[in-house]
Amino acid sequence: MAAFLYFILVVMVGVQSGTISDHSAIQVAEDQRHGAGTRLTSVLISGGYAVARGAGGIHDGLVLTPGGWRVACQLGGRMPNVSTLKRLCGFSTAAALQLAADELANAAAAQGQFSTAVRSEQTAYQAAPESLRPSEAARLQLLNQLSQQLQTGQSTRTNAIRKWNELRLSIFLP
Repeated sequence: MAAFLYFILVVMVGVQSGTISDHSAIQVAEDQRHGAGTRLTSVLISGGYAVARGAGGIHDGLVLTPGGWRVACQLGGRMPNVSTLKRLCGFSTAAALQLAADELANAAAAQGQFSTAVRSEQTAYQAAPESLRPSEAARLQLLNQLSQQLQTGQSTRTNAIRKWNELRLSIFLP
C-alpha cells in the first residue's frame, strides 16, 4: 500500500501539479492581485490554464501569456462549470472541461462523496491532454481505491477524507 501511494505521489507531483516554476509564477500573479503573502491551498493546471484557490476565499482562473501567468477572472465561491471558465476566463473548451471536472472531484472527495468524485475524475481524465493523462489516471486510481475501501468497510468516511486531503495537500495538488 505504501509503495502504491508513493507511486501516486510521484506521478501526481511530476505531471498534474505543473512545474515548480509554474507554481511560483502563479503565486506571484496571485500576490500581485490579492497582496503579498497570499496563501494558496490548491492549484490545478492544464496546459496554459489554471485554477487557484487560497485562504480568504481566493478562487481565480489564470492564463499563461507570453509575459507569464496572469489572473484572468475571479470565480468567487462558486464551483466553476465549463461555460463559466470559457466565458469569464477565456479557457479553451478542453482545459475548461478538465479543470471544472477536477474541481468537482476535489469538492466531492473533501465531503466524502467518493463515488461522485470518481465520476468527475473520469471526465477530467477523458478531457486531459495526453501529457496530463498519467496524473489524472493516478488521481482516478486513488479515488477508486478510497471509494472501494469505503464501500467494503475497510475505511471510515472520515479516514478516507483525511487520506485524500493528506495526499493532495502534502504535494500541493488540487
